[in-house]
Amino acid sequence: MSHLIGGIFSMMVGFEEMVLKCPEGDARTYVRDAIRCYESGAYRAAIVSAYIAVCFDLIDKLRILASSGDAAATMHVEALNNLQTQHERDDQAAIAGLLAFERSLLELFRDKFDFFGIDEFEQLSRLRFDRNRCAHPSFTKSNEPFQPTAELARLHIRNAIEYVVSQPPKQGKAALAGLQATVLAPYFPSKTPEIVARLKGSGLGNARPSLTKAFIDELAFGFATKGSPYYSKSAIPPIIAAVIEIDRVNALQRAIQNTQKILANPDKDAVRMGAALVVTISEVAEALDGASKATMSTWLAKNEEESLAAIVRRALRISWLKDDAVKTIPRLTREQMGRINGELPTELIEHAATLFSTSPNWDTANSFAAKVAIPYAANFRASDIEVILRNAQEGKGDLRGSHGFADFVDALYDVSPLGAAAISELLEQHGHEDYKR
Repeated sequence: MSHLIGGIFSMMVGFEEMVLKCPEGDARTYVRDAIRCYESGAYRAAIVSAYIAVCFDLIDKLRILASSGDAAATMHVEALNNLQTQHERDDQAAIAGLLAFERSLLELFRDKFDFFGIDEFEQLSRLRFDRNRCAHPSFTKSNEPFQPTAELARLHIRNAIEYVVSQPPKQGKAALAGLQATVLAPYFPSKTPEIVARLKGSGLGNARPSLTKAFIDELAFGFATKGSPYYSKSAIPPIIAAVIEIDRVNALQRAIQNTQKILANPDKDAVRMGAALVVTISEVAEALDGASKATMSTWLAKNEEESLAAIVRRALRISWLKDDAVKTIPRLTREQMGRINGELPTELIEHAATLFSTSPNWDTANSFAAKVAIPYAANFRASDIEVILRNAQEGKGDLRGSHGFADFVDALYDVSPLGAAAISELLEQHGHEDYKR
C-alpha cells in the first residue's frame, strides 16, 4: 500500500511540475480539470478535458500569431471570428463550420505552422480519437462505454501539456525566424550565462526537440555557409554552446554531427569554420570521429592565420589535439601572440618568454611587453623569468635599456606570485641589479 501511495504522490508532483510550465489561461484551467478527473478515477472525463485544453490553447496561439502579423494566422482567425459571430446570432449553419474548424486544428498547426513533428501529431491525433470515443457514444457499436485505462489518461494529459499547452506560439519556421532575429539583434549578449537566459526567454527553454535540432542546424551550417547571416560570426560558437547547455540531450549530438559534416566539406573556408566550432566547444571536440580529428590535425599544422595563437590556446585544452598544438607553438610569431585574449597556458607562457627575451630591438621589446609580457606578468614562473633575464644578460635579445623591459620588471614586482624578494634575487643572479626596486 505504501508503494502505491508513494507512486500516486510522485505522479501528482510530476503533474504539478508540468502545470507550472503552462501559461495562465483557459487551457491551463482545463489541464487542471483533467488532472483532478484523473486523480478521482474519472478517466473518460480526464481525456475529454485534456483535449479541450489542447483546442483552447491552439486557438489562443492562433490569435497570438495573428496579432504578431502572421498572414496565415490572421486569415484563419478572421474565419473563426465570422463563424462565432454567426453562432451568436443563432445561425445554425455556423455550428457545422465551428465543428469543422475545431476538427482541423491539429492539421492546421502541423501543415501551416510546422508546429508538430510526426510523432507529436500522431500522439495528439490519438488523443482526439480517444476523446471522441469518450464523449460520443455513437462512435462505438458496443453497448459498453469506452473504458480508458489510467495509463492512457495519464499519457494523454502529459502529451497535451508537453506538446501543446506548455509550448510558445511559435515552434516551426516562425520560431526559427524569431530565434534568428534574437541572436542577430545588436545588443544580444556575449557571455554564456546571459546567452542562455536570453534564449530561454525567447522560447528555447521549453522547446520541442525538433526546434532545438533545427536551430543547431541553422547556426552550424549558417556559420560555415557564405551568404548566411550567421557566416563566420564569432558569436555563433558560443551561442551553439549555450543551446547545448539548455538542451544537452538533443543539441549536443546534433552539433557533433553537423561539425563532422562541415569538416568533411572540400571548401577550405567551411573547414575553417568547422575548426572554430571544434576549438570553441570542448564537448563537440572530444566526441569527433577519426576522420574529423585527422582533418583538424592537418588544418592546424598548415594554419598561418593571424589568430593562430588564440587557436592554439584553445587546442591545448583538447586531449587528442594537444600534441599537434604543442608542435605548432614554436612557429607562433610575436604578432600572433599579441592577438591573444584570455588566460595563457604554461606552454604559451614559455613561448612568450622566449620571444620577449630574443627581441631584436627596443621597438619590438616595447611592443611585445605592452601586448603580452606585462599583461601576463603574473603568469610567468621563475623558470620563465630566468629565461628572459639570462638571455638579456647574454645579449640574445635587445632588452636592457628598453622601456618595455623596465616596465615588465615593475609589473613582476607588482603582480608576480613569487614575491618581491624572489624577483630581486633573480635580478641579482642574472646581473640586472640596476633594475631592482
